[in-house]
Amino acid sequence: VVFSPNSQRAASASVDGTVRIWDVSNKTSTAILKGHEAPVISLALCADAKMLVSAAEGGAVKFWDLGSSTCISSFKVEASTLSSSCYVAASPDGLSVLSGCQSSMQLWDMPQDGSVSCLAETVLEQWPDVRGGLCYLQGGRHAAAGAEKGAVKVYGLG
Repeated sequence: VVFSPNSQRAASASVDGTVRIWDVSNKTSTAILKGHEAPVISLALCADAKMLVSAAEGGAVKFWDLGSSTCISSFKVEASTLSSSCYVAASPDGLSVLSGCQSSMQLWDMPQDGSVSCLAETVLEQWPDVRGGLCYLQGGRHAAAGAEKGAVKVYGLG
């Protein structure tokens, strides 16, 4: 579950491959985003709450326009198994999104016009598997990612 900065909206991930958008004050679902073929395990809501990014088992990542409830872009990270976990995190300014799956991390540009482009891809050679989450730190200058056995790795983003 992720909440908008003003806590008016929320999004929840589901094992049926859908994402529900919620009006928090009315406690009602306002949209169901369909398109994943596996359980959705990670969500990131951009700061302006106009775009949502979802990641599912197997490496599928989708970018959603919440105004129209449509998928505007998607990609699949190469994953060694269907159950490989991918995670996403939105930057504090809402202008970029990180995705991490297996041993790679991608940084995505999120311009206001709705186009999506990959800014950088890094192979995480010292870290065999992204497990348990991904987040921005220190105003977006670093990223932290969970790994096996409770380890956390911090990466500089430039």
